[in-house]
Amino acid sequence: MELPEFWRDFTESEVFSNVYFLAIALILAFGTLQTTGTALNTDQPVVSVVSCSMYPEPGEEGLYKGDILFVKGTAFEKISEGDTIVYNVPDRMDFSIAGEDYSLVRNDSNPRPSADTPVGEVSLLRAARVSEDMDRASIRVDGEEKAVDEDQSYSFNGINVDVERIDAMPIPVVHRVVKKHETDLETKGINNPSQLEFEQDVRPEQIHGKVFFKIPRVGILKILAMDFVGFNGDRPFIFDRYRPCEVEA
Repeated sequence: MELPEFWRDFTESEVFSNVYFLAIALILAFGTLQTTGTALNTDQPVVSVVSCSMYPEPGEEGLYKGDILFVKGTAFEKISEGDTIVYNVPDRMDFSIAGEDYSLVRNDSNPRPSADTPVGEVSLLRAARVSEDMDRASIRVDGEEKAVDEDQSYSFNGINVDVERIDAMPIPVVHRVVKKHETDLETKGINNPSQLEFEQDVRPEQIHGKVFFKIPRVGILKILAMDFVGFNGDRPFIFDRYRPCEVEA
């Protein structure tokens, strides 16, 4: 049976050719990542460096914005101090009510963490980074959805609630292990002046694996592509926000 003329013309057009080869490229890229992830025992086999936190001192080994990193799934007991690892930071909110401290951590095993408090049941729905200096959480208080910001105080049902900490990291962190304990470890970006709060208690279930190989600077193409489409995890990626990397004093 002959194809309709309009379909035959379309399949012979340049538009069809471009769409066809783009689809094939996407399928091959996805398949390659899936195969690589299976071989390396991790769901994040390839990542790009998008910040300056691992920028090295002159003459030292570190990571530059745009480096492509290959990651291998590694058992917790085989990770050592000095290794560079890739890990997720779960959504988290710490708050206090009348001197009582509460912590809600949202992850795959507990997607809707909640706590019974004097203002009623408080549930963490999601967290998002709204600026370089501020994270925001969507919570449910006694059945009603609210938005709260880090380091702010709120009154719910006539009771004061102090929001002390919110963690919202839409992309994995690539930092160096500086201390290892029996059940957790600590990391630090070598160009950061100090540890961030979430780096002080990294659990085995957060870790995707250990960096074992890098391709310098190639990942800048990925960063530019993300900037072009305005995507960085769950928020717009503004390329101009990232200053040129310098060693922090």
